[in-house]
Amino acid sequence: MSKFIITVLAVFMVLTCNAFEPDIDSPKAVLEPKPTAPNTSMLKNKSSVWQKQSINKYSFIEKFTMTSYPPANYLAKVSITDDYVTEIEILDTEEYISHFGTMTEEDRELIIADRNNSAEDWIKFFGGISTIYEKFLAWNKEASETLEKNQKIDFEIKYNEQYNFPEYLEYGVYTYKYIGNNTWVARIGEGSIIVEISDFTILE
Repeated sequence: MSKFIITVLAVFMVLTCNAFEPDIDSPKAVLEPKPTAPNTSMLKNKSSVWQKQSINKYSFIEKFTMTSYPPANYLAKVSITDDYVTEIEILDTEEYISHFGTMTEEDRELIIADRNNSAEDWIKFFGGISTIYEKFLAWNKEASETLEKNQKIDFEIKYNEQYNFPEYLEYGVYTYKYIGNNTWVARIGEGSIIVEISDFTILE
């Protein structure tokens, strides 16, 4: 069989496959995981309500989880004054280090220091609650403007009813691949960033 015929057949197969791929935006499409579309109007409104309270000095427990590869996580008490991080206390060091098994004290200290530095970088990046709102709004704006074919935004949030800060905030962009039977699955390794805030305390 000539190279020309092989090339024509290959092009035909690609076009045929694309022609029979259903619409990912169809109501019948099944996406795994199923993304939650962002309600940015609600997010902006809650951010505005939070800021109008003028709570300038407070602390909270921040749980961070990155579900993509490589995964990352930490649990820390964070103190904020005028939207600046003034104190960080990493709370889950022993739990984290227990996954590494037996090691020398020197290795243990190096692993703890490296992990804590990474955690502190994320904590300072997020900052206070106003900045957390701003970061996720900015991510959503950027992602919305650059989404490629078969990419979907996953954005889930739960608000504290009393103070209007996000108790749970999850954000990710997934690239879906069609696998047949009107089903798409996310690309391996992709995931979300999850920030959870608890034990909110207003400081004097």
